[in-house]
Amino acid sequence: MAAFAGPAGPTILVRNHELNLGEAPRADARRALPYDHLTGGGTTTLWVDAERNLVKAYPSLSGTLRNCAGGRTPWNSWLSAEEATQTPGAKDPVNAEQDPGVARRHGYLFEVDALSEHLMEPIPLTAMERFRHEAVAEDPRTGFAYLTEDRDDGLLYRFRPAALAHGTTPSALRVGDYARAECSRRCA
Repeated sequence: MAAFAGPAGPTILVRNHELNLGEAPRADARRALPYDHLTGGGTTTLWVDAERNLVKAYPSLSGTLRNCAGGRTPWNSWLSAEEATQTPGAKDPVNAEQDPGVARRHGYLFEVDALSEHLMEPIPLTAMERFRHEAVAEDPRTGFAYLTEDRDDGLLYRFRPAALAHGTTPSALRVGDYARAECSRRCA
């Protein structure tokens, strides 16, 4: 979860839902715009006023799986990280990731615009790789993101957005730039 300054005073919280297959309640009970219609994870956005009263709450990301951690960006978005790598398919003793309980591949980051007041289109940030994500931190000086993997033998990854290679300065990065990005290199 992360907190953001909202327009005209409220604090905006974007909160992960670390739900496994079959767990309830779902982040988006209406299932209006899910990434995967079989999974119930995602995020909820809460607006809280100065007196700590809940002003509004709504699902902001739907149909993801085991959204564990993530990270706040300097441009007011939350990167929600899936800590699961299931793929569609029948159970297989050779490939433990195959699971009939999912309709799409999982193991991605999804960007949620904290200032948006509606459910986000769930776009997996495929350039940021697919693995059991834990946390991500953005360096505002370079625009690079550093990602951790939730495994005993997990690695540290460095991601360089493609926008930087095309002349965008780190301070000019905006919501959606990571979706248009490419991986540069991994760091162990």
